[in-house]
Amino acid sequence: MAIYINASSMVSAQETLGTERWQENTVLSENSSLKVIDPVYKEYIPPAMLRRMSRLVKFSLVSAFNCLNQVKEDTIDAIITTTGLGCIDDTGVFLKQMHENGETLMNPTTFIRSTHNAVGGQIALIKGLRVPNYTFSQKETSFEIGLLDAMMMLEEGEAKNILFGGFDELTPLSLNLWKQMGCLAEKELDENSLKKASNSGIILGEGAGFFVLSAKEGSSKSSKLVDVEIHRTATCDCNRLLKKFLVKHNLHSSDINLLVLGLDGTPNTKNLVLLLNSDFENSIIAGFKHCSGSFDTDTSFALWMAHKAIQNGCVSKATYLQGDKNQQIEKVLLVNSSRPNSYSFILVTECQSSQ
Repeated sequence: MAIYINASSMVSAQETLGTERWQENTVLSENSSLKVIDPVYKEYIPPAMLRRMSRLVKFSLVSAFNCLNQVKEDTIDAIITTTGLGCIDDTGVFLKQMHENGETLMNPTTFIRSTHNAVGGQIALIKGLRVPNYTFSQKETSFEIGLLDAMMMLEEGEAKNILFGGFDELTPLSLNLWKQMGCLAEKELDENSLKKASNSGIILGEGAGFFVLSAKEGSSKSSKLVDVEIHRTATCDCNRLLKKFLVKHNLHSSDINLLVLGLDGTPNTKNLVLLLNSDFENSIIAGFKHCSGSFDTDTSFALWMAHKAIQNGCVSKATYLQGDKNQQIEKVLLVNSSRPNSYSFILVTECQSSQ
């Protein structure tokens, strides 16, 4: 059964919100991190509610509401959100208060705001969506696992239109912990450092990407979500796994117009670097983590990129690594990895009606 992406929205460290075509200028990291560009929150969220919301909830709601503005809200019959760490800033506040109060007389508000499903709950409350509402949190595979569940719901007829999203935030505490562990990049990620995969650390990031997934094609701006796979294997042969994935859909590497790789510049993604000189020589190859930063649900940025590339027929100069940029983009393959021998594959194609 075909699954369609009928709307998308991305709040990130780049100027991605509300844009049909991503601007060519790239926001560079600061202190080994990429923080989201704060939207004008009052344009999306009632001002009276803003002061009670954490930063993660606010920019996630903006992404969700911007996505909903592209479709009819009353057609949404399920909400699925995904996050690796949830509202980690509010979690820190809650734990600090628990320690200071000797685990007694706790204010329940801080706990309620710290839960992983806070974003999904706020979307339902503000928009009045009394529909099934699920949150998935499985570290760096949270987004992909939630995406698989959304696809199964649509295929089994449990829902027709799902608001699906992934989000994570970067806090001063988490940034400091990564710094103390020596896991942060000491310089900007550029094309050369991505390809060499020799950096000792990563660029941390944050963001919120939302999509409307449907059982029916919505418009000429839709794309088709074909398949999602997650692999954790003892072998390092990512290329072999990709070939097997493509064969399942009667495709070859030469059929892929755009290959989006989750290169972070460290040895953890060296197996993805090998794909630059593999059978995908006819494909446009792009990276994304130097623009989004690394976070548990950063695949949301890659999926947003894929959807926009099919809509616009091109990929942003900021993400381009190699290949013939003039070819038509009909089939996009996303390959992400956050640790050695752990991969996720997502295949997105142009809809038949628009070909």
